[in-house]
Amino acid sequence: MMLRINWVVWRKISLLLVAFALASCGAGVTPSPVPTLTLISVTETPTPVPVTMPPSATSPSLLSPGDIVTPTTASAGVLIPEDARGVVELSIADLAAQLEVQPTAIELVRLGSAVWSSADLGCGDGRATPTNDLTIGGFRLTLAYEGDFYEYHTNLHTAVRQCDDEQSVTGRNEALLIERDPVAAELVLLAQSQLARQLDLATQRIRIVDITSYTWPDSSLGCPLEDQTYTTIDIPGYRILLEAGDNTYLFHSDSEQLLPCDLADEVLPD
Repeated sequence: MMLRINWVVWRKISLLLVAFALASCGAGVTPSPVPTLTLISVTETPTPVPVTMPPSATSPSLLSPGDIVTPTTASAGVLIPEDARGVVELSIADLAAQLEVQPTAIELVRLGSAVWSSADLGCGDGRATPTNDLTIGGFRLTLAYEGDFYEYHTNLHTAVRQCDDEQSVTGRNEALLIERDPVAAELVLLAQSQLARQLDLATQRIRIVDITSYTWPDSSLGCPLEDQTYTTIDIPGYRILLEAGDNTYLFHSDSEQLLPCDLADEVLPD
């Protein structure tokens, strides 16, 4: 009995010693502090205020509306200097009066400066002899109306002359039409190439005698053949006359194809 009591006492003593030891260990441990989260308040971002710039002053080098030269007539991209405007309008008015049409129907297609050495302004009418001592500044211009071209020579003020002699205008209508009409230029080149191959000649030896725009009244293109039926329809095209050596060759065309035509067979629109 004594041994049982001692065992029980000993067990209790052991438990107490263990508890005391644990308490002693726990008393020496310092718990780590838990970090505290600090809330940061959101600061409102100020809205940027737009800066209003003062209006820029107009540069004195800019053209004002009054400085811009505005032609009063139709022009094919031709720039009319201020000092030429008066003689251009006088030339147009002169041609319009001759043709009995409105000045706005006349088109300016070419304008260039010139210096004349005769009182006839270089028109070569035989009444004025060019001299080395005479120099008259002016302009050379070409006007157009319904496919026809007219050359005018002027001084710098109010003198205008229409030059209609052969020396002045020979070949100019054809050159201007080819220059202004890419379809005409392409068809003339095609006719020259075709004729050069036919005659076994260089294309440069095929000379342009005449080119005129026409509106053919039917599909014969102005060169009807016997026993052929043609559709009545207006077809824009050209009459092209070429020369090689002493011979002339005629072509009629629409806007795409060439038709060789005998002079005896052609029928031109009225």
